[in-house]
Amino acid sequence: MQTEEELGFDARQSKANKQIGQDLAASTNSVQLMRAKAIARQLGARGPVTMDDVTRVMIEQGHENPARLRKDRPLNWKGSVFRGSEWVQVGHTYSTRVSNHSRAIKVWALKSWVNSANVDGEATDASAYSLIRIWVRATKAQGKDPAALAWYIGTDGVSDTIKAEIERNGYTYYGAPVSFINGSAGAILCPSNPARV
Repeated sequence: MQTEEELGFDARQSKANKQIGQDLAASTNSVQLMRAKAIARQLGARGPVTMDDVTRVMIEQGHENPARLRKDRPLNWKGSVFRGSEWVQVGHTYSTRVSNHSRAIKVWALKSWVNSANVDGEATDASAYSLIRIWVRATKAQGKDPAALAWYIGTDGVSDTIKAEIERNGYTYYGAPVSFINGSAGAILCPSNPARV
């Protein structure tokens, strides 16, 4: 019987190859990467953001040519945009770029945004009481319907009852989709795509 390595499976080597590829692509495209990181931070100051959002702004600002965003053009450098300790992955969504064929992409948030946008500006437990207060305040202020909003709820301190209800309802709460954020406390309700607001 062949070993995992002989079959081409090695988690450590795979991770090393990914890091090498991203760093080589980042060094070759350092100007584009720096622009993309700056745009991501600007968008991230208003809420969660995806690489699609960053690419859209780069195109609008003339830093990227849509005709050059073909599948055969290496875009590994884009994998470095959200690298670093200032970002936390808060969920997944599906890409709207035609060339991406609706593949799953990560949704990122700046840790500073997560901390400042928490319940009443501080980390607290996410309970039914606090979530309804957030819901009422957000829907009054934003005048949005549930489909236009999204929850980001920290797994630390969320009540088991609320978590079970969210899971039972297909990861929605009050009709708005929910993403759990590991290692965070409290809850945030914001436009589902705040980068386009």
